[in-house]
Amino acid sequence: MSLLNPIYLLLHALNFIVLALILRKLLYKPVKKLMKKRDELVAVQEQKLMQADADISKRRKELEEDIEKSEQKLRSEQTAALADISKKANAILAKSQEEAEQIINEGRANVGRERQSALMNLDIMISELAVEIAGKLIKTQLSKDEQIALVKEGIKEAHLLEK
Repeated sequence: MSLLNPIYLLLHALNFIVLALILRKLLYKPVKKLMKKRDELVAVQEQKLMQADADISKRRKELEEDIEKSEQKLRSEQTAALADISKKANAILAKSQEEAEQIINEGRANVGRERQSALMNLDIMISELAVEIAGKLIKTQLSKDEQIALVKEGIKEAHLLEK
């Protein structure tokens, strides 16, 4: 018998066609359906990812704007705080300068009063000394009233000489 028998050939062809139909029914359609579902799932996932990426970009932009606003607020608060501190420092410095000026003026006034007092005491001591010297020179004793009058006259003369 020959290898190319038409019956065998026809049976093999028929067997191949039946096998192709069975494989198509059992494998090709379910696999194609599965691939279609998978493509749909991938499309949905891709759309979700794109939406999430857009949301992330939007949120990132909002956060960057919030950070910028916070930094601007911080800078303005720092500027205000520095201005306030500077104003307070200037006020304290001005007050200290006023107090120092007042203390200096009081010191000058005290020195002036002390000087006047010292000059008056010196005038009195000089006058008493002059009266005592004059008394020794004249060898007479002056009364208390005469002594006071003489001291006052000496003080007036001393003041006239200063001017």
